[in-house]
Amino acid sequence: MTSRIPKTLLFLVILALFVGHISKAQVLDYTTKIKIEKGKKITEKTFLIQIKNKENNWLSHIEVSHGPDDEFTLMEAKVIDSKGNIVKKLRKKDISTKSDLSHGTFYQDDLVEEFDLYWNDYPYQIEYSYRISEEEFIYITKWYPLVNTKVITEKSSLHVEVPSIYEISLDYPDEIQYLELNLDDKKIYQWNYGQIKSPKPESHTKPLEELVPYVSVVPLEFEYGVPGSSKSWSSFGTWQMALNRGTDQLPASEKSIIDKLINGIDDKQQIVKTLYQYLQDKTKYVNVAIDVGGLKSYPASYVCENKYGDCKALTTYMKAMLSYVDIKSYYTTINAGSNAARINKNFPSQQFNHVILSVPMEKDTIWLENTSNSLPFNYLGTFTQDRYALMIKGEGSELIRTPKLDLSEVLEKRTFNFDHDGNGIWHVSISETLGGEAFESYRYYKSQISSKEQKEKVVSDITIKNFEPNKWEIINGKREDQNINIVLSGICGSQIRKIGKLKVIKPLQLKIPNFEKPNKRNLGVRINYPTNKSDSIVYRLPNLKNYEVQLPDNIDLKSPFGTYQVTYEQCQSALVVREYFQLHSGDYPIEEYPKFYSFINAITNYKKASAIILQ
Repeated sequence: MTSRIPKTLLFLVILALFVGHISKAQVLDYTTKIKIEKGKKITEKTFLIQIKNKENNWLSHIEVSHGPDDEFTLMEAKVIDSKGNIVKKLRKKDISTKSDLSHGTFYQDDLVEEFDLYWNDYPYQIEYSYRISEEEFIYITKWYPLVNTKVITEKSSLHVEVPSIYEISLDYPDEIQYLELNLDDKKIYQWNYGQIKSPKPESHTKPLEELVPYVSVVPLEFEYGVPGSSKSWSSFGTWQMALNRGTDQLPASEKSIIDKLINGIDDKQQIVKTLYQYLQDKTKYVNVAIDVGGLKSYPASYVCENKYGDCKALTTYMKAMLSYVDIKSYYTTINAGSNAARINKNFPSQQFNHVILSVPMEKDTIWLENTSNSLPFNYLGTFTQDRYALMIKGEGSELIRTPKLDLSEVLEKRTFNFDHDGNGIWHVSISETLGGEAFESYRYYKSQISSKEQKEKVVSDITIKNFEPNKWEIINGKREDQNINIVLSGICGSQIRKIGKLKVIKPLQLKIPNFEKPNKRNLGVRINYPTNKSDSIVYRLPNLKNYEVQLPDNIDLKSPFGTYQVTYEQCQSALVVREYFQLHSGDYPIEEYPKFYSFINAITNYKKASAIILQ
């Protein structure tokens, strides 16, 4: 699902991936003025940016995205030298327009205005402003005072002007200075913010969207494809349903196929499963944005004809098939992602980026992710688990919560067998049963990438020194399985190190996340879904009886955040190590971080000191 609403946010998120330090460049002033006039939304933005050296020149390349039906006007664009002189003004011919081919998009109808304000005498400033006029809109703004995650913004302001009878809904934090003015025929809302820079990236924390303050403004009544309302989730869902009305009709040829597919099947859940797997086999996912900012679905007939669609179209198609066989289902919008921002439940509005289908059954609800050809039936996984979503059912539309993954569903279980042949060669065989995120990844690899690429993925995940595989296989198992098996074997480097007269085996160890020391941490911890890992490692040495073996102490750590256990055992010619690690999902505030870090650090320190000694 795509829309123009979160473009600024997307800009912030993409740049966050590259944050390593704050650039010496500065956004000196960032001003946004929005006016609602005669039903139109007119947005004017002005930027004043300081470029201090050649490394900052990337800020002089400007791209502005807007809808194909919007009216775009570049009001001014100029370069100012260090003495305050205007040394360059942009000409109309210097602006180029291209399609917005954003990441992951097959086709998108947005446009990008692109121009450069480079100069070669430092320091210099660039100043530009533009106006975008929109006929239809569902958001007035979602405004961030931070322009760019790599650059400090010195000051910013937002000015919203609406007719006095125009009703809006506001969402903003107290830290942004706010002023409201009531004039004769209009209302003015003003927000100001001082210096702001992107928070330093930290391990396992909230997404950037929740860390940077923002202002959201939406109209309570709007015209967007069809008339709509943001007064409640019920009214907002009613609008979404009206927007897609008539898209769930199937051609007669498709109905005939469905009749044959479910002939003789009476169980409703089995019918849903049969049709879902038919969708998986027949269609493929592409990201297609059409009509009103990508919020309206292509009709089911489009998917029947073309065999592809985006999340909206594929969900509409699945819904249409179920409707034809008299099974009720609901188009459900959700904010997807392994670390997606939480929605504001008290602010009815477009806060979603994806669509799934919910199918209520007599005892439970079936959840269908219609964009994946590899995931099993009734599986949401790390992308959409444990969060609020809007179930669209007209006036009965409501926020619901998707099921959360439990420890058993995310278990990653591995078994390693190391055999020393007595002649200096170590043979290793590995068996893995993977759930959760690892399962989702390998299911995708199995169906979507080449055998060579699959092998590279399998081997790269095995952290054994000098491992050379001779056999490997990803075993998919049954289609409805929610785990996947991997087996491989080969030879590897010696598992024994010599330290003086001693021989030492440093057991293979589970990976656990790295976290900053408490004095380096500023943000709380967010674990979106649990971790559950289990390793069994066997070292077989034909001459083990000739050694005096010193095993590390077993450990059993338990805390509110998780558990960690390791046991060691000598069985005739074999040494057996069993290691377990669990991390519970949850939001842990910064006040609890010292205790959280103490748990993680105790594991790390134990790992450093754990070694099997042969003498």
